[in-house]
Amino acid sequence: MQPDFGSTVISLLSVFLLLFLAGVPIRFLGGTVLLGAISVVTLILTSPYRMARFHTFLNPWEDPAGRGFQILQSLIGLSNGSLFGVGLGNGKEKLFFLPEAHNDFIFAVIGEELGFIGVLGVILAFVFFIYRGLRAGWLIYQRKGDAFGFYLAAGITLSLGLQALINMAVVFGLLPTKGLALPFISYGGSALMVDLFAVGVLMSVSRGIKRGPS
Repeated sequence: MQPDFGSTVISLLSVFLLLFLAGVPIRFLGGTVLLGAISVVTLILTSPYRMARFHTFLNPWEDPAGRGFQILQSLIGLSNGSLFGVGLGNGKEKLFFLPEAHNDFIFAVIGEELGFIGVLGVILAFVFFIYRGLRAGWLIYQRKGDAFGFYLAAGITLSLGLQALINMAVVFGLLPTKGLALPFISYGGSALMVDLFAVGVLMSVSRGIKRGPS
């Protein structure tokens, strides 16, 4: 019931991908996609602030000092970083220019201070995390027939991986602004604790691969 559209999207996408991995027929998934698309469009059209965000996404330069300020400052920071960045701690965008620089847009700060190399490093780290998480789930299913372990590992990996990918896409201006943090990096102790707890469960699934039959 809360207006947290970003987290809702993450949850629904994770469930959809788990259903796909579980072998649900494509005709059912196709109907779900159509229903989801209609729901998203309806939510945007019936909510003034979501509609404003969507217009800003399409043309942030229409209001550069207002609604488009945040995403434009994010793009400026990424541009300033160039290849190697301006140096760790030397970024200017975090100094009252970029809103939520410590939280939702921390990736733009990384891009400015560490450049393309730093951005690529973060992206590759999350890609590796997704690969290892899905691989752990698949191996425990293949070797021990543990379907629950597979879906548990896949669900944790997909939820964290999707959150990271959507956050980075927002910072690059590829998606409308969402209130999604970058896992393990954005400011917030409670979010970090939940993320680490989830990774602990994922590690438990991974360790189960080398144990004997349960």
